[in-house]
Amino acid sequence: MQWFYYTIATTTEAEDIVSSVLFDFGITNIEIIDNVMEDDLSQGKVYKELLPDNIKEDDGTAYIRFYVDSDMTETDRAELLSNIKEELESYALDFNIGDANIEEGITKDVEWRDKWKEFFHAFDIGSFHIAPAWEKDEKTEESDEKQILIDPGVAFGTGKHESTMLCIEGLEKYLKKNDRVLDIGCGSGILSIVAEKMGASEVLGTDINDDAINSVKMNFDLNGIDFSDDKFFVGDIGSDDSILDRLGRESYDIICANLLADIIETMIPEMYALLKKGGYVITSGIIDFRADELAERLREVGFSVVEKVSQGEWVSLVLSK
Repeated sequence: MQWFYYTIATTTEAEDIVSSVLFDFGITNIEIIDNVMEDDLSQGKVYKELLPDNIKEDDGTAYIRFYVDSDMTETDRAELLSNIKEELESYALDFNIGDANIEEGITKDVEWRDKWKEFFHAFDIGSFHIAPAWEKDEKTEESDEKQILIDPGVAFGTGKHESTMLCIEGLEKYLKKNDRVLDIGCGSGILSIVAEKMGASEVLGTDINDDAINSVKMNFDLNGIDFSDDKFFVGDIGSDDSILDRLGRESYDIICANLLADIIETMIPEMYALLKKGGYVITSGIIDFRADELAERLREVGFSVVEKVSQGEWVSLVLSK
């Protein structure tokens, strides 16, 4: 199969923002090209002696490449690109995203689909050991019930992103055994799996992407967790009132929303309606310069901001009702 790919010229500091914009348009096949050395997250440092001799110096430039199926019509592709450019321009007012030029190319499925696996390896967050399915650690599996196996497939979320780490840390702090949990924008299902392994009585999830729901099912199977179509389904809480009825008002002790600030803002009243009194909403995916503005909007609806936690340029707001 052939795929169209588009390459956005941007900056290293804007990689997460550009990637998140693409995901908002349902694009989950993303490749990041830069010269940034990745820190070893378990050790907090780079082992320079293990780096290749010809590594290039980071000059602040980056390229975000995304892929769309060749079945998409030329008209639809043009409309998609126009919408992406418009969204990027709105962020350019507050953030250095570079010139954001977009170039087009064509490739074959086999050239890129599994290449990213070279860069996803096991790591730890809190008490959890996150490992790709193809690096299953039998010793860890036998001795530690908190190992999580993940195969992101074409859905967003290996767990290594700062916003996901903040959510997992929030779950470890606020989730109690037998809590009922809702994962809004469940992606690959990693937060749902964490909640299951922490002893939640029931976990439900929604996403706007069919691929994400399929990925949740696959990752639940990898971790020996039962999956139900009644509990994980496609839907947009911010625009479809029927989903609120389906999920049940005042039904959740914990709600996770690892989403961009603009998306969280569209569903603030709905999250408030879904949360039990005394429950917590753990948000993340909020770029730092939007955090205070969003916190004020959340307070206007009735939420109390219990905690604000940052990692890099990303912020998690923990809310109570």
